[in-house]
Amino acid sequence: MLNNITKGHKTYGGARPITSGINWALLPVGYSVDPSVVPDIDKGHLPAGMLLVRNDVNHSAVPFKTAKVVSQSGTKITIPLVDGFCLSPFVVGDYIMKLGADFTTAGTGVKITAIDEVSGATQITTATSLTLSADDVIINCDSAGKPFGDPNAMLYTDVAKDNDSIAINVTAAIGLLDSVIFENRIPVIPDLAKASLLKAGCNFTFSNSK
Repeated sequence: MLNNITKGHKTYGGARPITSGINWALLPVGYSVDPSVVPDIDKGHLPAGMLLVRNDVNHSAVPFKTAKVVSQSGTKITIPLVDGFCLSPFVVGDYIMKLGADFTTAGTGVKITAIDEVSGATQITTATSLTLSADDVIINCDSAGKPFGDPNAMLYTDVAKDNDSIAINVTAAIGLLDSVIFENRIPVIPDLAKASLLKAGCNFTFSNSK
């Protein structure tokens, strides 16, 4: 079945608006997302404000998952629950790497083997350890440690899936008119990703206001 669950329009976890307005510039076609990279609805979701790497040839998209590191101990990485509401967008089986200087060069990719909520944060366990420091940014990648490409769109609603979903279809936003996006309420967007959005012709203005 086709499943595109939106838990609270333009909200993060259905709790607070992520923007100061609703004038989204949306692409008129849907983009298919591999269901295996979308959390089950009882475990998490892809939150509004998450970036996408969209392919306009085959109308597919890869969620561009990011998180800022709070701490690391061996194979256990602690990342925050953004704004105190968002469950993890990562799933067991995802590969992650430390953000590099671009989105084309392969780094060291490690596989996520477990995800747990610990003391109001998310703890990710990986098969092997990465060398990370506090405030480093991790991103999802393929099994060879290569990023999925330059982000060129954004989710404007939360997306989750039922346990029996076999297909996910999402709408891609490429701009927000006369409004700002509250960065503290969405997954971390590195400056490198903001430059990629701008290069792709996207029109987003970000604010640090809480």
